[in-house]
Amino acid sequence: MSFTIHFQNQSYSLPAFISVRTDLEWVKAIQKFCHAWVNDLPFVFNSSGSTGIPKAITFSKSQIIASAQNTIDALKLIPEKEHFLMCLHANFVGGSMVLARALVLNCEISVFEPSMHIFELLTEEHPYTVASFVPLHFQQNSFSAEKYERINKVLIGGASLSEEQVNLIKSFKNNTFHTYGMTETLSNVALRNIAFDNGFRPIFPNQIRINEDQCICVRTNFLSEEINTNDLAEWVDENCFKVIGRSDFTINTGGIKINPELLEAKICASDLTWKAETFFIGKAKNNFWGEEIVLVSNVLLPLEKIEKLRKDFISMNCKRELPKRFLQILAFPISANGKIARQKLNEWIDNQLVSFITER
Repeated sequence: MSFTIHFQNQSYSLPAFISVRTDLEWVKAIQKFCHAWVNDLPFVFNSSGSTGIPKAITFSKSQIIASAQNTIDALKLIPEKEHFLMCLHANFVGGSMVLARALVLNCEISVFEPSMHIFELLTEEHPYTVASFVPLHFQQNSFSAEKYERINKVLIGGASLSEEQVNLIKSFKNNTFHTYGMTETLSNVALRNIAFDNGFRPIFPNQIRINEDQCICVRTNFLSEEINTNDLAEWVDENCFKVIGRSDFTINTGGIKINPELLEAKICASDLTWKAETFFIGKAKNNFWGEEIVLVSNVLLPLEKIEKLRKDFISMNCKRELPKRFLQILAFPISANGKIARQKLNEWIDNQLVSFITER
């Protein structure tokens, strides 16, 4: 079947879908992308700040096609045979590139309102062969392993995966890939096959290097310049790298630099009662130390649990990594594309007046 958009139980050609009258903002975003595609207009996306201050970035249709083709080749997707599920917002590059891959493949795509509860809308015998999700989709009560496993190839991006999520995904029989990429690189430039890989492998012909500041630099076949990111990484082997955090989120406490994401993983490893989705590490200003480590949880933390963490970290000789304060929040700030908004979390921390204090 040639390119077809399925929307609210109706099927449309590309021109027909562009002409659909709607007040739905997420549908208008898809129509805007499709209109630019048909008329060879520039595509503009707002970056999330992976390479610095968020900004508007413009791409040509030829660049969109080249990026889409790289992923298509890496996943070995079949022209006119695939059926894409789209539940990410087209205002963001991750959602728009789902559309672009379907257009390049000349195949079917079903579009749904962006939602963390997408699995509630899918039938047990759904036809989708390719889909893109964010890690938050796995944390909902509406998540269905049976429906998920019917999707042959899945891309997961936008944020890191917890060890619990990785183990869950490994139990499925379909092919799931964790993606590395950003707005500046037009979505993914490296993939991690979760069933087999310990890190990300660059998608041909993209090239990845790690600079002297331990940050990732990306060169692609559709961008004229190398992209320098704030993502910290280390090589697992000569063609496989692991992302370990962001340089701009590093906590400098008394001259010691703490990576919040590595610290989160260490806390989970020290005690299995700490669940990755229930807490994040942030930072606050400290007149003596410069910055201090703050643990923010969306569940009530008993003092006994905090005390056990303190003892565990002292026994591991990791006292300097202990959170200075523990705060409770009703809900974590999440960006529109499903990431934890760490900058907003740090701003929230600075505005708090009440906290539990632990000894350093």
